[in-house]
Amino acid sequence: MMTQAETNDGLALLLAERACQRLAVLHSQYVDAGELEKLMALFAEDAVWEHAAGRYQGLAEIRGFFQQITSAPGRVSRHVISNQQVDIVDAATAVGTMYLTLYRAVVGENDSANLEGQPVMVGEYEDVYVNTEAGWRFKSRRLKNAFLR
Repeated sequence: MMTQAETNDGLALLLAERACQRLAVLHSQYVDAGELEKLMALFAEDAVWEHAAGRYQGLAEIRGFFQQITSAPGRVSRHVISNQQVDIVDAATAVGTMYLTLYRAVVGENDSANLEGQPVMVGEYEDVYVNTEAGWRFKSRRLKNAFLR
């Protein structure tokens, strides 16, 4: 039988894992919806965002990158994440990986995107999370491409 301390520790681990997994889900939803301010709230002040096209450090640089993406006229995207794994390192740090399948197109005002030529990319996120006064946030997020169309 587990002691109360072991039960509390287990619950704390589960809550931390869930908070980090939720960040990843919200990241995908906010990018797809073009909700830049909500997206920026997921990152720590000194966070790093990295992918094949560049490395961005701090909220100002990360905001600039995502502002370009989310403001493109007619842009439609769906970031589908799977195989999420989060490991709690300690009370302040966690690491995680997950797969991404990206669907992206540019469409007219009343059009739906065509699935021809989709998905455009399959990759993997490598994340480091930090527990801040505001809760868990991305400390770094690195996207590695595995397949590109």
